[in-house]
Amino acid sequence: MSAASETALILTRPAGASRRFAEQARLAGWRGPVLFSPVLDIEWCETGPMPHHTLILTSENGARAAARAAGGRLDGWHAIAVGSRTASVAEAAGAQCEVLGGSASALTEVLIARGGGPYLHVHGRHVTGDLGSDLCRAGIEADSVVAYDQMAVPLSIAVHDWIASGKPAVLPLFSRRSARLISAELTDLPSVIRVVGISAAALEDWPWRDTALIAKESNANAVLARLAGCCA
Repeated sequence: MSAASETALILTRPAGASRRFAEQARLAGWRGPVLFSPVLDIEWCETGPMPHHTLILTSENGARAAARAAGGRLDGWHAIAVGSRTASVAEAAGAQCEVLGGSASALTEVLIARGGGPYLHVHGRHVTGDLGSDLCRAGIEADSVVAYDQMAVPLSIAVHDWIASGKPAVLPLFSRRSARLISAELTDLPSVIRVVGISAAALEDWPWRDTALIAKESNANAVLARLAGCCA
């Protein structure tokens, strides 16, 4: 990856995920400044005791929340995760975990074809779709629990100042809600900002989809590949 030193990488995921992505970008050759501006702040919800079903985990925070609700550990639990990073968080907490689907919608199709259950989808308050209800409609026993909330946070002053300066930037978008929150703050999108979406679904509410790029797969490595393409 090559990036001119005056092009900024604007990262809006929660702090931990943004730091990991920044490290990956640097290793891939990103040379411009990195601006951290999380637009979502994670707050845990009290869930009460969880039924001991097979866990469905569609995010890292879902895995952390499940461990928190289970008393800090997931020893003795079986889990199904949509990605390797989510699976690693669950496994670190003691769960036996397999990776399926690659996205929540793809995982739903896989589980409907597989059957089994009962399942318990541990997720945030703001989700795209309703995986548990989709499984129930297919005749598969499944429950859902809201285990964390994603609280909105405004873009930082540093990001607003960078955009106002007219300098170029690249803005990866990793979720539909973050895209919606950011677009609500930007009355217009400067032509010097290149947007890269992790998926078409993440950009569903983005007003300027015609100028955005979409990763070929729904993962961070594919977003990095798109960054390399738009900055080469």
